[in-house]
Amino acid sequence: MTAEMYVEQARLRQGSTRWDELAGLMRTTSTELGDASVAGLPPRVQDAASRFLARWSGWAGQSDEIAAGFATALDDAASSYLTADSDAAQAVDVLDGRIGPRL
Repeated sequence: MTAEMYVEQARLRQGSTRWDELAGLMRTTSTELGDASVAGLPPRVQDAASRFLARWSGWAGQSDEIAAGFATALDDAASSYLTADSDAAQAVDVLDGRIGPRL
């Protein structure tokens, strides 16, 4: 007995969209933190604030790349499964044409 595998492609696409949205949010966050000014802070804390913003901007940028990678992977998987389904359907169609008496 073999186990059946079922993949809902719509769910994969939906997951891909959500990861892509998250990547966009992290990209925006990275840009906003990178562009933030520390000029309004007291001089004695400006260096620390600049380092804080730079680090968090970098981490948000990395998170953008990770989330975008997940989005691409899910989208690629959905496309791959769709291709496999189409190939299987074509193989069954060819098989159907070979079964039965030749007329």
